[in-house]
Amino acid sequence: MTAEEGIVADGALVLFSGGQDSTTCLAWALERFARVETLGFDYGQRHRVELDARQKLRPAL
Repeated sequence: MTAEEGIVADGALVLFSGGQDSTTCLAWALERFARVETLGFDYGQRHRVELDARQKLRPAL
């Protein structure tokens, strides 16, 4: 079974930090699903740059 064969939903929830990995996952989901929601967390670690990037990327996508 491929990844696409296992997909049965019409939407996706992407845990989106703004980093390279989650941005790639978001782009993948946007190509495949009619509805995509993002969820991010500020858990007090050193990823402020990613959170700032997340704010800039979301409107563009």
